Amino acid sequence: MLFSVVAASLAGYLAMPALAGLLILTAWLMSEPSRWAERMRLRADHRAIFFMTMILTVASNLTIAIAVGSFAGLALRLLRKEVEPEEWSPVDRSQL
Repeated sequence: MLFSVVAASLAGYLAMPALAGLLILTAWLMSEPSRWAERMRLRADHRAIFFMTMILTVASNLTIAIAVGSFAGLALRLLRKEVEPEEWSPVDRSQL
């Protein structure tokens, strides 16, 4: 308990290095060098979303990167209308 009281002021400094380590690890896992060839074969717009998310993860923060990447991916999907209309059927709520 004495250690907690004495080290409480120092504990606040641990959050930033831990977050920095998490962001670096996330960016590294997203950019696995062994999978670069596979990612370069993606369509150009998908590559752009991937690189944008990866850069935002390091440049800003993980929450913003995920939000922007998710929004961009959804917007791209909606613009391309990749889902056939017959797949969008109403849910029969009586069977839920």
